[in-house]
Parts: sequence; structure tokens; C-alpha cells
Amino acid sequence: MSNRKYYGYSITEAELAAVRRICVLCWGLLGDVFMRVTTIEALKRRFPDAELVVVTDPGSAKVFNNHPDVAEIITFSRKKKPAWKYLVSLIRHVRYLRTKHFDLCVDLYAGDSSARISRWAGARIRLGYDHQPTLRKCNNLLVKVPTFCGYWVRELAGMLAPLGVNPDSVSPGTRYHVSEAARQAAQPYLNAFPERKVIYNLGAGGPEKIWPLARMLALARSMNEHYGAVPVLLTSPGHEADTAAFIIEYQRYSQSYIHVPRVDFDIEAAVLEGVDLIVTPDSGLKHLAAAVRTPIAGLYLATRPEHTAPPNVPFVACMIERAGTVDDCGYPLLQNDLPVGVVLKKISDFVETALAWSPLEKTDLYKGAV
Repeated sequence: MSNRKYYGYSITEAELAAVRRICVLCWGLLGDVFMRVTTIEALKRRFPDAELVVVTDPGSAKVFNNHPDVAEIITFSRKKKPAWKYLVSLIRHVRYLRTKHFDLCVDLYAGDSSARISRWAGARIRLGYDHQPTLRKCNNLLVKVPTFCGYWVRELAGMLAPLGVNPDSVSPGTRYHVSEAARQAAQPYLNAFPERKVIYNLGAGGPEKIWPLARMLALARSMNEHYGAVPVLLTSPGHEADTAAFIIEYQRYSQSYIHVPRVDFDIEAAVLEGVDLIVTPDSGLKHLAAAVRTPIAGLYLATRPEHTAPPNVPFVACMIERAGTVDDCGYPLLQNDLPVGVVLKKISDFVETALAWSPLEKTDLYKGAV
């Protein structure tokens, strides 16, 4: 019987063959969780007969809507205030996890709290990274933490090597399973105009990632004049005022636009699936677009595309590198002032070559660009 040794722990093929219940600790923001989906899918392929349970934040559980590999989604908020409420929730969740009698726990979150829960849940095999004392204390199967300087999906997949999974066999692109009911619900929005449709995402997790509203408006007008592309506005939580302001200003130019109000996440995914392009900062919506295979024009003002840009979706990065600078991974830092003209040039080249769009006759692409 062959063994694999990791940090002094010897795992046998017999132990792996006996895995029937798997817990995956997968807290994080929407984009963070999307980046881990294919690692979870690879885990299911490695143990096809095992029941796979995912523990995640309430706001990120929707990533696993309709996912055939996930038997159960457990939502557990990491908010520690008020302390008594967190403690009650912690005890309740740990007790429930222990009733599942897991054979394997995979800690994809890799924090102190997840390490302790990995230990308390009582799985026979507890797989985690090695870079924190709590992780080393609570897990019995450790892998070296990656640098996270490369493409994060690939680096995350490396955690499964002790289980016999080749990281190169893991799909590089995340996915989301849109329901047929959601597709039907999205049709009234998608059928409102026959022209090409482009989503302009006004929001992101941090203000440093957000492109100015006036520039997004100028881009939308130019794309409409040059390609006949109708703008689509999703109502993102926390950015309702920006959406309303965009619509008011765009109406001065044209009444041809689509506004999707707050809808179920599944319907939002179906709308994304049905448009021709999304223009978006580095955000959860960018990851959802990649998960439904929608072409993406990414606006990068603070983060690098190399870490999260989807390799299996038509994609272009709009950014300006700052000469003479370098980050911890050796990449140049990015300029946070991204002019409309630069973005227009990038996107026009992209849609005409990668998406085979033809411009309308007698239009000036750079009219009104600043």
C-alpha cells in the first residue's frame, strides 16, 4: 500500500478510499468564493461517491446555487460582534458539523477561525496550509501556502496535491449553474432591444477599484454610437444611487437602455449570460460573468488582472502601468487615473477582433471621449 507523506503525516490509499463525507470551509467575498469553485469540483471528481458539504458566508452561498456537486450549503457568518451571538452560532454550527462525521475537511479559507472549526468538526483528515501556527496545530495534513503571485485558481488547486489531484487537471475557469426558470425570467429584459447589449457595472468591493461615473457614461454613449450597443444596468447593492444617476444622464442622450431592478441572483446571472459584453471593475460581478462565460472588459485601477482574469472567457484588461514601480509579485503598479480614450481603444480593438463586431457607418468612436 503506497503512502504519501506530508509534514510527517502519512496518508494511505486506504484512508483516501474510505472518504465518504467531505467538509469544505470556504468563507470569503463573492469573488474569493468563485475562485475556489473549480477546486471544489476537482475534489468531487476525486471522490465521486462522497457527500460534499460547503461552509461559507451567508452572502456568498448563492455562488453554489444549483451546483450538482454540492450536497449541502451551510451558511455561517464570521462576524464576531456581538460576541454572545457569535459564540452561540459557533457552538450550534460546530455541533451540527460533528453530527456529519466527516472523513475529510479541506480548509480553503485558511484563517485562524477556519482552522479551529476544522479541528472541532472532528474530521479524520484535516487538510490546510502551513503558514500560520493555528493552521499547523489544527490540521494534520499540511501543504505549503502558495505565493499567490500567479493565477489564483491554479494556486488554490495545488492544495489538493496530497489527495492525488494534479493541479493542472483542475479547470482554470469558474462556473455558475443558471436555472432554466431564471433564464425565462431574464427574457423580458434581454428581449427589450434586439441590438447588442453591454452591461456597465458601476460597483466594486472597494472605492479604489471603481471607475468614475462620468467616464462610464461617456464610454456607454460612444459604444452606442459606434456599435449600436444598448447599455444594461444591474442594480447592485449599495450602488443604487449611481445606477439612478447613470440612467438620468443617459436619458439626455437616448431612451434605449435596459434597467434591471434588484432581482434574484440566479436571474441576474441569466441576464449576464444573455448579454454580449460586460464592462466592469475587478468585482464579484466580473467573476459571475466569467462563470456564465460572458465576454469581459475589465477596468483595473488597483488590482492586477494576472491573478484573477479568466483564461477561458474572451477578456481584455484596460489599465495603465506606472513606470518604475513594482509590487511584491514583480508586476508594475497601476495608475488609478484611467482615461476614457484608453478604455475605448482597448475595448474597440477587442470587440472587433475577439468578438467580430462591425462598427456602424459614419460614426466617430472618440466623440465625447475624455
